[in-house]
Amino acid sequence: MPRYDPLPCDSCGTCVNWHEGAPGESMTCAACGERMFVPLQPPPHPVPWEDRRRNAFRRWWQTYDKALFSPQVFFKAIPYEGGHKPALRFVVFFYLQFFMALAVLLPIFSLKNGKPDQVWKWVGIAVLAAPFFTGLMIALLYLFGAIDHFCLRLLGGKGTFEATLRVIAYSYPTVVVRSLPYVGKILHPLWSLWCLTHGFAAAHRLTKKRAFFGGLLGSGLSFFLIFAAGFLYALFRRK
Repeated sequence: MPRYDPLPCDSCGTCVNWHEGAPGESMTCAACGERMFVPLQPPPHPVPWEDRRRNAFRRWWQTYDKALFSPQVFFKAIPYEGGHKPALRFVVFFYLQFFMALAVLLPIFSLKNGKPDQVWKWVGIAVLAAPFFTGLMIALLYLFGAIDHFCLRLLGGKGTFEATLRVIAYSYPTVVVRSLPYVGKILHPLWSLWCLTHGFAAAHRLTKKRAFFGGLLGSGLSFFLIFAAGFLYALFRRK
């Protein structure tokens, strides 16, 4: 796949690949037809995570900040083509940090509770669980992404499945607020839906209302499938 470095059009804001024009000259925006200047060097990427010139932790946290706290600006500026693998790596890096934290905190708690013999056991569990759990979460992201994409298309969405995945992946870390006591279970779905609404509206060229109902319908259908799978499992287990 050719390299995709996005360059936003000054007139309409659509991201185009700056490699398609001659550096230092101008090119025509495919969306609005206006002329735009092609830089000699690649401009800063609207998704910090996808700018490989920066430190990985810094790229991740800057993207986290933009996607979760300014989704109305972030999702309007990012490109929705160029591959979904960078967005999936963003989710993988999230779980890498999570399991790194577990590998440090669980042994500390073991020492604090007077169980030094369990230190290496917890380190081993964190290391072995990381690839399995992360792989499972990525598989579920594809599944729920397909459900959301189906619902958005029913409501008139025009974006690709790749665009849907990029929105879900970059809004995924809202899951961290679920760990907050008392309010986490309520705040997480609301915050996630807020980010997804802005992302789906930009990625699928929908109104905010349609994008909101698309995300809500997708979440409802996903919950129903999980409930149905659990019910069938319990039913067959009893037999």
